[in-house]
Amino acid sequence: MVVFDRAMRCIQSAMFQMHNARSNGNTVAGYFRKRKDSRCSTMSSSTGSSSSTIYRIGSHFSSRVLQLDEEQIDVIVDAFAKITDKYGAFERVFVQLFVYEDKEIAEQFGLANVPEDVIKRNQVFRTHVGKFQRFMTTIVELLPKVGREDELIEILRIVGRQHCNVKQMSFTAAKWLSFKNVLLSVLCKNDHHDKVYMCWNQLVSFLIYEIKDAYLDQVRRLRSNSCPHILEAGSFDIRKYSLANIKSHPEIP
Repeated sequence: MVVFDRAMRCIQSAMFQMHNARSNGNTVAGYFRKRKDSRCSTMSSSTGSSSSTIYRIGSHFSSRVLQLDEEQIDVIVDAFAKITDKYGAFERVFVQLFVYEDKEIAEQFGLANVPEDVIKRNQVFRTHVGKFQRFMTTIVELLPKVGREDELIEILRIVGRQHCNVKQMSFTAAKWLSFKNVLLSVLCKNDHHDKVYMCWNQLVSFLIYEIKDAYLDQVRRLRSNSCPHILEAGSFDIRKYSLANIKSHPEIP
């Protein structure tokens, strides 16, 4: 809850500043660009040819690129709109994570080994679900909007950096993957050949990659500011390592 609480405040501030910059005629310092390229797809003579708009969203930070066409974006937007109970959907995501998939995360909320029905009534849990719902709603709303790309990337970077505030736990690749799988299982059918699944998979993979990249970048910055050595992100544990530890253990890479 702390992560998304702080992140949403930062997001609101960033979006307000970006809108002010636009209203003043200034160019927002976008770290990624979104291009609309009209491409012709070759089709059978009976149907002729059609033009497809390709959206390319590239992150200056991670060099990651999300490429979706208009139809794929429409699939995502429509699928999200059809989720009538969005709170209930994301509640299922975090119940699955807290109770069944990754109980270490539940410990950070003081909800370790708490039954599912009790967790659902917990106010801290409910607040976290609500904030994640607003996060995903904002992402889906920004996705098709030209000129709002810098906000989308900035939101992801803010959320990634804020995960460093949870110092008692390392967000490993396994945790990100577990979260991705649970989220996809709720957003769409768990059918890798299903069109809706493939579209959501592309988007969620990009979101998590960018959030993870921002998280690891912030971890490196924090370590470099406090430690003369750079440790592997996967093995770094802020509880175990300090400047004194490193000085007394020069063999640590």
